[in-house]
Amino acid sequence: RGEFVKREEVGIAQARGWLSKEGHGEGEKWAVTNSGDKENTLYLGSRVEGNTRTLARVVWCQPAPYRALSGQLGSVMAKHEGAGGGRGSTKATATAEYCLAGGEGEGSSLTVVSSWGRVANLLEPPPLDAVTRLQAKIVPGEEKLATSQLWGELMLLDGFVRGLAGEGVTWVVGEGGNSMEEMVVEMMEAVRTSGPRSGVTRMESDTMMDQGQGSDSLEAFSLESRQEVDFTDMLWSTLCKAQSYQELTEAFRTVFSTIMTEEIRPFVYARNKTRVVRLVGGLVRGGETLPDLSGSLPLEMLIECGLEKLRRDYSHTLLNSELAAKETVSQYLVSDTLEQAVVLLSKLHLVVELTALSQTFLSLPPDTLRTMVHSALATLTSITWDQVSHNFNFPLPTHTLREQLARLKPDNWQVKFTTLGDKNTLCQGVDTVARLMVDRPRELVEHMLRSKPRIEDDDEGDRLEPEYVMVVMTEIHRAVIRQAQGV
Repeated sequence: RGEFVKREEVGIAQARGWLSKEGHGEGEKWAVTNSGDKENTLYLGSRVEGNTRTLARVVWCQPAPYRALSGQLGSVMAKHEGAGGGRGSTKATATAEYCLAGGEGEGSSLTVVSSWGRVANLLEPPPLDAVTRLQAKIVPGEEKLATSQLWGELMLLDGFVRGLAGEGVTWVVGEGGNSMEEMVVEMMEAVRTSGPRSGVTRMESDTMMDQGQGSDSLEAFSLESRQEVDFTDMLWSTLCKAQSYQELTEAFRTVFSTIMTEEIRPFVYARNKTRVVRLVGGLVRGGETLPDLSGSLPLEMLIECGLEKLRRDYSHTLLNSELAAKETVSQYLVSDTLEQAVVLLSKLHLVVELTALSQTFLSLPPDTLRTMVHSALATLTSITWDQVSHNFNFPLPTHTLREQLARLKPDNWQVKFTTLGDKNTLCQGVDTVARLMVDRPRELVEHMLRSKPRIEDDDEGDRLEPEYVMVVMTEIHRAVIRQAQGV
């Protein structure tokens, strides 16, 4: 960071005088001005690196609508040429940022960033040859998405796993509604009437195409609950609402007693190998007595049921519409410890929530979304995650978003002109950067209040368009002339 002249603002003459006196040594120095000149100068700066000294000036323009600014590329170029940038070959690069979701606070966000050369107008949309990336910040548990319920269940499971490890169990308290006894009665009634239909989940399918989903369609992608649930799904969904260890134990005892007394044969998936399923199988065959529910067994069985359900939920979401290969998802479904199992499911949740956000706010073709999911799954296998947030960065073919971006206005847009000088002259080059922003920079708010308000345009189109503040920084790079020693 550079050194500043003072915290309070100074005039242009005072700023120049201070930089002339102090700005020759190594390092970076900035003066904050009062924007009292006609060009609204905000900063003056000086930086010395090796044999090059850079003089910088930052100016700003009053907020103006999109259409008023789009034709002002020439004025930015004129500033560049006036600073010495017209004496050589000039290269232009532009960057546009579109915040499509979030962007405020600490929640999830999606931002598309495109960069290109050959700039024709300020605020122009990216051309087809632009380099485009999607920057996604995922903070799991976004309440506006259908994935929030899954995350809530996963965090509840995490609390049970921590409790089993001696950290104290997190029970659901104060939700109201029916008592646990009433919920168990309702659940057992559903168990009596439920039965196998396909008897197989997407994860258990032998092939990826056996349900008739074509690779060019994502119509079947849904974050809603699976249409078919088995006995352990029902157990978890009901018993996870227990408010104490005693209530959980009594609920399991009631379930097992009812199955044994009424000889109920609950429907379970073929590959469900949980302890609950083994116990129920023994009760149904008549070769088992009611299990001893002392100690940690009730909590262990509840955790197994939760893992079984959530593993199916996440894998179903990604596999049902061909978003991921079964072999890739399988890596997240096998673990050595319960703690590791929760972490792996948390990573799967990141991908599911990323997919939900992308399908909600982006118009991406199936193959592009599939590539994103594959990349995210491959990346997450090798990282340590804190279960707080994660940032993804994906390359995107610009043509997949061209129509969508053409209908939007960028949140931030920037153009940079670079002119290299002759190495044999004092001027080593000139850089000019113009950045247009919808959000007002904090440094400019007070200046805007002091300035005269912009005359409102009666054109309704201007009033409907976003207004941008333009900040322009010009840097002149000069060779440092040093006196020879001993002269």
